Amino acid sequence: MPKLNGTDALIEIKKISLQAKIIIVTSDTSTELKNKLEKIGASGIIYKPFDMGKIIQVTQNIENAHKMLIQ
Repeated sequence: MPKLNGTDALIEIKKISLQAKIIIVTSDTSTELKNKLEKIGASGIIYKPFDMGKIIQVTQNIENAHKMLIQ
């Protein structure tokens, strides 16, 4: 992204809406980044390279967690 990296974009989006569901796609598999993204509020993390099955799995996990919160 030309103006923000993914972490900065996540921070800015969460300032607007804490309820926003954000999935980060990254090639950085470090524990440090994973912990940082989770602390900031990423709903899911997908590591490159990925396949469509992984995207479906992560989005279903987020959807199921959301359903449990509203019940």
